[in-house]
Amino acid sequence: MVYNVSFDICAVVITTICISVMILHKDMKRFENKVLSGILVLHFVAAVLDIWSSVANSYTAQYSYAYRDFLNLSFLLTHCMEAALFAWYLMLLFGLDMVRRKTVKALLIFPELAGVILPLALNNVFRWVFYYDKYGVYSHGPMMYPLYGVSIFYMVLCCFIVLMKRNLLTRRQWRAMIALLLTSLIPILIQMIFIPHQLIEMFFQSVGFYMLMTTVDNFDDLRNPVTKVYNRFAFIKSLSILMASGTTFRLIVVKLSKSQYFKSEGYENLRINALLHFAADWLDSLDPRINVYDCARGFFVLPVVMEDALFTADLRSKIAERFKEKWTYSELSLTFAVQLCTITLPQDDLDPEQILEIIDMPFTEKNPVISYTTPTEIRASMAAAPAAVPEAMDIPQELSDTLDAFLAGVMTLTPAEKTVFQCYTRGMTPSQISEEIFISVNTVKKHTKSIYRKLEINSRNELIMYVDLFRRCRRIDDLENI
Repeated sequence: MVYNVSFDICAVVITTICISVMILHKDMKRFENKVLSGILVLHFVAAVLDIWSSVANSYTAQYSYAYRDFLNLSFLLTHCMEAALFAWYLMLLFGLDMVRRKTVKALLIFPELAGVILPLALNNVFRWVFYYDKYGVYSHGPMMYPLYGVSIFYMVLCCFIVLMKRNLLTRRQWRAMIALLLTSLIPILIQMIFIPHQLIEMFFQSVGFYMLMTTVDNFDDLRNPVTKVYNRFAFIKSLSILMASGTTFRLIVVKLSKSQYFKSEGYENLRINALLHFAADWLDSLDPRINVYDCARGFFVLPVVMEDALFTADLRSKIAERFKEKWTYSELSLTFAVQLCTITLPQDDLDPEQILEIIDMPFTEKNPVISYTTPTEIRASMAAAPAAVPEAMDIPQELSDTLDAFLAGVMTLTPAEKTVFQCYTRGMTPSQISEEIFISVNTVKKHTKSIYRKLEINSRNELIMYVDLFRRCRRIDDLENI
């Protein structure tokens, strides 16, 4: 039998593109993205081995049995590992590994060990997975079907996980994952039963991986452009997954004094941004297992997914000691007043909206001191505080004219463009806007070009910069009420 490897060659090309995009554009600090990249690399290796072994099995006279055994065993091992690794990826993505670690290990290791690794390891003795007939033709043994049955078991497990956690997925992610599972499962059955010489399986899986890869958030969409740590949007996504997992975790909230923060903005912008970057970078270096989220305006959050309360207390002490010292850049040297608050979930019984309210509650302290508070105290002060009255703020005439000109441009937008504009002001990406207001990504891009032209700007970052200027000048209501 001569095998057709054309589909496998296409699979190699598509998978190479996926790996390149993951490395160049996605956030490789996240462990789940590293696992997905590892799956893509494994898929690439499996596709190459499938081509190699198929050529050897097609031209039997030119290759020894030992050489063909090595290629066939290597292909089957790498290919059958993909489904188990993808199940692990989904468990990481949805935080399931944090709650049921023993169950996760059993589901991932035992079927793979008993149904894949052991039969392949003993194949040279029993020839029960594959063998060669008297003409040297590669043939499937009785254990080949249980071997693929293990992969199908993992795909069914993946379907169950996706259905169970569907509320944590966007529509694009949901469709991409279902498409990947279908393009993995159906071609396996077609190839095994109807067309064993047409190697279509790897190609369709590569297409499914490409669709999934496009739903992974880009690096720039998850990072604050100044501090280079994760932004508020990334925090909200992570918070949803942590709360859905049901595991115990703590949020260490680090707030710079509002009065000091605005005072520091009176310095040259580059210098204060450098200090904020230094502070965020130091927080990010505390522990490689902990991500730092910049929730804007000098408020940082560190989620700690560990049962040990002493670890959290020690971490908070380190933060307090460092912020007692000065932060220096060029000729600018500041000691920030800092408020530290620890939120323990689910014990504190707070929903995501209440958590964000606690994080956003301003902290005003003129003296450079370290203060400690609790979620209960912050919520009590929020309830007791009178309705905030915006303070008058002196804005340079040139800046005021710039904001007025931008506002006039916003007023010329069509209703559809204003809706897209408002989504951008909330930090959304084009794909998220498409899902939010139920229009295609191409339509979003069309509106975006028109918005840029009318506002005389060139990028989304420039638009966000203007929105931030309105917020800092306490004129954000002007934009929101248009």
